[in-house]
Amino acid sequence: MRFTRRAAVAAAAGCTLAFAAAAEAVPMLSGSDAVQPKVAGNAVPVTLMRGLQKVSVAQGSDRMDGGTAANPYYGYDGDGPMLPAPGDLPTSTHLVEATKTEPDKNTYLVLHGQNGPDASYDYGTHFVFQGHEGGAPGFLSRINLDADGTHRVTLMASKDTHGDPLLDFDGSTWDPFAGRLLLTTESNSGPSVFQATLHYPSRVAPLDGVFGRADYEGVQADSDGRIWLVEDSGGAFGTDNPNAKQPNSFVYRFTPSDRGNLAVGASCRRCRWSRCAAATRSCSTTARPTRTSPRPTAVTCTRTASSSRPGG
Repeated sequence: MRFTRRAAVAAAAGCTLAFAAAAEAVPMLSGSDAVQPKVAGNAVPVTLMRGLQKVSVAQGSDRMDGGTAANPYYGYDGDGPMLPAPGDLPTSTHLVEATKTEPDKNTYLVLHGQNGPDASYDYGTHFVFQGHEGGAPGFLSRINLDADGTHRVTLMASKDTHGDPLLDFDGSTWDPFAGRLLLTTESNSGPSVFQATLHYPSRVAPLDGVFGRADYEGVQADSDGRIWLVEDSGGAFGTDNPNAKQPNSFVYRFTPSDRGNLAVGASCRRCRWSRCAAATRSCSTTARPTRTSPRPTAVTCTRTASSSRPGG
């Protein structure tokens, strides 16, 4: 196995770190030191495999290439200063510091011909796409790993194809069959899955009525073009054990009718997280949604298996 310079990417607290090999390419990576035990009141340092190092590639105060008044910085909205003024106190109508945007899951892609707000600039070939799960409006950003500081982070979109503000995003992945980024939200009050184009400005389209509405935390495409979605939704407290919540999150497998066009529709299979083999029902839509009617006109659901719900 060979590792390139950018072996992995992680994001935390508005700062993205690239874990890079010390050399351009190394044949093997050796083991790491023993993980330090947890000690109350102390922060435990991150332990990496030997041959890797943490390199900061973006931080919250980076002004975004193509940023707006509402979304000017990678990690901060435009609704306040990055740091509170001395003596300033928050109220119900006054923020003392800007809302943090909290970039979530990373999707790393090697691409050619990527453009941006600066038509004369070469944005390189290595990119990290991220949805942001904090602030309003939500947005899609692209870290240009080969770019200089001015062009390091690009605001790709903050509105969908209907002109509506984007929701806050949690999951993201690349679907090579459809040629789209997939973005998911943890809120079922609106569209829960969006698809986005790669070029600037990204066209982000809601797939409401195709995937349904749920609290989708994660999303991944498999080698057959099926889309797997993991829900993150807490259930009600049980009656037998009032200190434990009933299971309420599911794993969904979405099998598209046309892998190259997810908007056509598909069938979905819902499973319990802990009992994925025990499917509860299969659903398929028989009509595509429209802008005026975002939900499918017909849904067929058949129960295929059942299991008791523990906890109450």
